[in-house]
Amino acid sequence: MRPSTWGSVDDTGRGGDGKSCEGERFVWRHTAASTGGEFAEFDLHLAEGAVVAAPHVHPHQREDFRVESGAVDLRVGDRRERVEAGGERSVPPGTAHAWGQAGPDEAHVVVRLTSAFEPHNAGYVRSTLR
Repeated sequence: MRPSTWGSVDDTGRGGDGKSCEGERFVWRHTAASTGGEFAEFDLHLAEGAVVAAPHVHPHQREDFRVESGAVDLRVGDRRERVEAGGERSVPPGTAHAWGQAGPDEAHVVVRLTSAFEPHNAGYVRSTLR
């Protein structure tokens, strides 16, 4: 599968117009369609100060983060931490979390949602990435 970049999401959770969000660039590695719904995975490139997500919960999905370069601030429940390049973290289903870019350099994070996007999350993803 060839990665694609996008800046908006339609109601199916598929990529939209191919533009980046302000301070963010999103590149699909695997989609629900390419994995039979097992997982969705994407690269997220974050400019200085980019906040990816306000506190939110995925009721039935695990969210895994692997920081390739730069750093992110991650809040899981009441715990906050900075995750540097080479760091990996997992957020269990049903756990409130939020995260965003940290430090002066662009962050590159690989994010995997297992299972793939839940149907009710398409609207959340669309509103978060605008």
